[in-house]
Amino acid sequence: MSNEVTLYENKKQDISIHIFGPYDRFNFGDLLFPIVLEHYLKVNISQANCCFFGTFNFDLTKRGGYHGRGYTELIKSLSKQKNRIVIVAGGEVLGASWHILYFYKSQWYSFLCSNKFFKKLLIKLNISRILNKSRTNMPFNINKNDFPINTLAIYNSVGGIYLDDFSEFKNQSFINLLGVRDNLTFKKAKTAEIDNVGLYPDSAIMISSIITDQRLDNDKNIRPFIREFQNNQFCVFQISDHHAKELVDKISEQLTYIADTLNVRILLCPFAKLAGHSNQIPLKQILKKSKGKFIYINSPSLSEIVFLIRHCKFFIGSSLHGIIVSMSYSKPYFAIGKNHTKLQEYLKTWGQHEYSEVSNPENFAQKVVNSDLEETKTNLLNETANQKQLYLEFIKKISKLILDTANHEK
Repeated sequence: MSNEVTLYENKKQDISIHIFGPYDRFNFGDLLFPIVLEHYLKVNISQANCCFFGTFNFDLTKRGGYHGRGYTELIKSLSKQKNRIVIVAGGEVLGASWHILYFYKSQWYSFLCSNKFFKKLLIKLNISRILNKSRTNMPFNINKNDFPINTLAIYNSVGGIYLDDFSEFKNQSFINLLGVRDNLTFKKAKTAEIDNVGLYPDSAIMISSIITDQRLDNDKNIRPFIREFQNNQFCVFQISDHHAKELVDKISEQLTYIADTLNVRILLCPFAKLAGHSNQIPLKQILKKSKGKFIYINSPSLSEIVFLIRHCKFFIGSSLHGIIVSMSYSKPYFAIGKNHTKLQEYLKTWGQHEYSEVSNPENFAQKVVNSDLEETKTNLLNETANQKQLYLEFIKKISKLILDTANHEK
């Protein structure tokens, strides 16, 4: 895709672009957003200077992520800028509360929340919000009470299916350009009469155009035993503890049936290690049930997960971004989960028709073995090409808005 972007020239000094996202903890999908944004912003804007912020200070470079500063530092940094440009990097972030973010990030906070009394008390007293010196409960809704005046706020293919009041979001937040990734969020935004909203695929759809085979071949952080899996005769399987609860035996039986019927190895690969999103717990239980037949990938880095999806025969999992990265590399995918609204809404918007349903984790094997995998790959190649082109149009729109704003301030 040599003509995928157009370079916009800026006649002034470097443009500081604050990229703000939920990639301050190891969760595979969230770590993809800054990779995509930095790549295309620097191609589109010759003097883009990207700096990265999460809700908390973070350093995930050892696992293939980024390092950056937290929410209070983001506010301070923007306040010092003449052009106050912030991009919300992606994810199901509209409506994400400080309470939920602290629950996923902080061990002591999630431990206290296991007690109903303390959980109610923490929420009632807004402890998580107060700890971050914030005047809003939803940090990714770029709120006018926290962020400095004239902040240019861009939302990069975000989700908002759990945000009930889009009118409040509209009235209390800076919204200069809103890209959303599913039809349900789009309809909510349109109903609230939010201007400058568009429907675009998740930015992770572009990952195969950035993390190419050559880049993977040259990546020294991919362990030698991971590189042994290049023969396409394996399945990558992932599931969170929430979706595997009380179903480990049935899941193990189905994976054994798939392995025997299709003559593939089963690689159990954890994508996240967070409260409520823990993958290693159910996967290790499934490994034990397999009596050594399956293979468990311990503490994979971002590039190792991408490498395995790139070279697998197909992917099965509850991870939305496991599905999207599979789409990007034209790999057949099978979505599983219990009442998995986020995944279901995305697939209803962008999924290949016959694979747009999320299967119950206790009943997915037959669908896998009955699928025409080669035909699926061909169809995915065509469909994802259209999605990639649509996202490239969006990133050009983002880049033009940033440059127009920067060049206006002379």
